[in-house]
Parts: sequence; structure tokens; C-alpha cells
Amino acid sequence: MKCDEFIKEIEIDSYEDLINKIYSSNFNRKEYIFRGIGNVKYDLIPKALRRNEFDQAVINKYISSDFIVNWKVENNWEELLNDSLKNFKIDYEEYCDMINDEQDTLILDKYGFIQKETDKKILCSVGSKKELQIKRELHLLLRFFNWIDKTGLEINVNTSIRSLIHENIKFTPESWPHPDFFEIISLAQHYGLPTEALDWSYRFEVGLYFAVKNILKNNRDEGVLWALNYKLLENKYLDKPLDNKILFYRPQYYLNNNLRAQKGLFTFVINEGQKIDYRPLDKILFEDRDEFNLNPNENIFYKFIIPNKIKADILKELYRDGWSEKFMFPGYMGVVKSMKNKVKSDDYIYEPPNKKSILMSFSKYEIDKIKEGKNVTFRKFRLKKPIDKIFIYSRDSKKIYGYYNSHHIINNTIDHYLQIFKEQSLISEEELLDKYGNVDFGITIQLSDLNLFKYPFKLHNYNETNEYSFLEKVNSLKLLLNF
Repeated sequence: MKCDEFIKEIEIDSYEDLINKIYSSNFNRKEYIFRGIGNVKYDLIPKALRRNEFDQAVINKYISSDFIVNWKVENNWEELLNDSLKNFKIDYEEYCDMINDEQDTLILDKYGFIQKETDKKILCSVGSKKELQIKRELHLLLRFFNWIDKTGLEINVNTSIRSLIHENIKFTPESWPHPDFFEIISLAQHYGLPTEALDWSYRFEVGLYFAVKNILKNNRDEGVLWALNYKLLENKYLDKPLDNKILFYRPQYYLNNNLRAQKGLFTFVINEGQKIDYRPLDKILFEDRDEFNLNPNENIFYKFIIPNKIKADILKELYRDGWSEKFMFPGYMGVVKSMKNKVKSDDYIYEPPNKKSILMSFSKYEIDKIKEGKNVTFRKFRLKKPIDKIFIYSRDSKKIYGYYNSHHIINNTIDHYLQIFKEQSLISEEELLDKYGNVDFGITIQLSDLNLFKYPFKLHNYNETNEYSFLEKVNSLKLLLNF
């Protein structure tokens, strides 16, 4: 069985196209749950197990420096070797000396690195990387519970968790994530803390919203809407034990307005033994499909790819259908956020990611030359990326006279264009060489391609202080992206 048969990938070209596919007779949407991700490159890996671009665990920045544990050496000291050497706090010889001393334990910090000594309290002992990971997550969850409980916020936990309220992470559950912690994990995950849960929704519109909303921050990545056939998996688990299982958990909606509005639920991967499964959820199901009794003709995943250029249009359609922040996040803040983002989405203009447009200042002398129909001018800029349009702006009148969209990035000297300049510009050869003779990078403008406005218009709220500005970086210039 091929992966593309197990995960059906479809690139959509519009909101209507996606709707047609979701409501088609070939897709029973009631059997699927949905997860939207703003960047198609991100895997289906829980945040607690992710690593950043520096290969550091994402969870580290949420763990306090008081997290100090003992590692029981015994026969598993090799597990620490690579991680500790990367930290450069201890070299290989020192490490070997410590091991050769046959110490019973080594001191680890929150990163899992060996420390020679510490003046902080040892919280507990661990004997494997999986146990260390569980303790880190427990430390984070119990601090979360302790803080929100002291604040007086409502939270539903059983007495076994309340007995651990003072961050007693000496407790080690038999399986992880443990069912006693599902509710608090769901709450922590929903509000951004790293856990071993992945959040999903019964409604595709909710997943779609999270797949496209980052366009309001000028994100240039493709988005993705995942659809997982949870009914198919649930039917496989009627007599399956808890270990090595994918669980679907729906938290108690009455405790959380956001989760209730978003029709949210979570997936947990329960692993047996001492190993941590860092594989994305889709790979776990694909590579272990025999263990999950999945038939070759069963589509477990759909992966709808959302091009960046249609994200804004989709968001506008979602807003029109009522799927805005005031619905997703019931309350005053949701209403305010919805009002703000609705305006941003209405004003949003898509600009191809590999092209830039600029406003370039010209002197009165140059503007007059443009009006006389001269064909060529030259600017010494190191513009390494392609420029889509260049708008002609006069500092004197504060008016825009037009724009052109053809140009050349010059990577050699001005001599190559010298004859053209002598014939078609008002600058003499002496003036040209005096001004640009030592320039090896620049931009040549073919003014014959200039789109002159019949009525030049004035920018009242803009004062150009530079020789040029990128339109997408200046709010008062973004209106020019319409041209």
C-alpha cells in the first residue's frame, strides 16, 4: 500500500471547491474530524514532543529552572551521552570519569543535560528518557493546575490529581498520557501549553479557520486542512487494550465556552514500554496500519492543501458564514477580535510571495523628464528579489504619477548601458560616469512601459524620507497593491 492511497492529498483552488469536496457523496464528513494548520510543512506532532529550528524541545521554555532530577545510571547511561555532550557544559573525558566512578545517579537539568553539581532541590529520580519526558510534562501540568486553582478559575480534576497539587512529580503513571489527566491536558492544550494532545474539531469550518487565519499576519505559507476518519478507528478499538492505542477524547464542554463553540476534541497516542513515539500521527497510522487492522482500501486521512493566494478569500467567506472570532471565542474579547480582523480581512490584498512592489522617489527634474517621454533612467540599488511594480513618486508635490512593471536587475557595470543612456536620457556621458561610474549594481527603468495616470493623485498621509519603500511594509501605501 502506498502512502498516497492511505492519505489522499488534494489541492483546492477556492472556497467553493473545498465545499464541493467536503459535501460530495464520496466524503462522509460526519465520520471525520478536522485539524487546520497554517503551514503545510508542520507535522501532526504534539507540541510537547516538537523541537524548534535549533533542535531544542519546545517544551523547555515552559519548564522552570527548578526542574532538577537524578538520573539512575545503572546500564542506561549511554542515553544521556549525545544530549549532554551537545550542551558543551561537560566534555567526553569528564563524562567518562563520572561514569567510571560508578555513581548511582547523575544530576540533570530541565534540558536533560548533566550538571556536575547543584544547589537546588532534587525533585525526583528517573531511569529512562520516556520517564524524564513524563516528569517534565507532569511538572508543567501540575504547575498549571496549581496556578489556575489558586486564581479561583474553574477546573475539573479528580482527587488523585489534587493530591499532587504541590508539584509532586515523584508519582509515575503506568501509562501516559493517563486518563486521570485527560481533562487538565485538554484545558492546557487549548490555551497553548505544550502537551501530548492534538486538537481537532467535528466541524471542518473550525479547522479551516485555523488553517487560513495567519494570512492576516502576512504569512506566506500554504495551509492544510487535515481530515481524519475517527469513526473508522473507533470501530477497531472495541476490544483493544489501552496500551499502544490512539484515543479520541472530548472534554466536558460545559466547563469551557471556547471548546464548546469550536466543537473541539483531542487525540492521544498511548505508547507501551519505555519508548517515546516522535512520529507524526499520520506516519504512526500508516506505518503501523496492520497493527490497527486498517484495510488497504480505507482512506484514513484527507489532506486538503490550501494555497496562500486563496487564504484571504476563504477567511472572508468564513466570516460571511458566521465563523469568526466572536463565534470561536465567545465573550467580549472574541467580539473585539472579530471586529478588528474583519476589517483586516476586507482590506487584505494578496501579493505574490516572490514579487515585491516599491514606491520610488523622483526629483522634479526626473519627473519633468518622464513627462517629456524620455525612455530610460537608472538607479543604483541592490534589489536582489524581483520587483513587480515601481510607482513614480514626487517628494515635491507628494503625488504619484504612474507605475511601470518591467525592469532589469543589473549585475554588471553601467558601461553596458552607456550608449542607450547617451541616446535616450538627458544626462550627458560625463554626468553619467560622474554619478554612476563606479556602480556595479542597479536597476534600469524602461520608461516606455510606464503606466501614467491621467490624473496624478496625492498621498496626504505619507512622507517619503527614503529613496524607495516596499509597499507591503507601509500601511498607507498598501492601497497601491490594487494596481
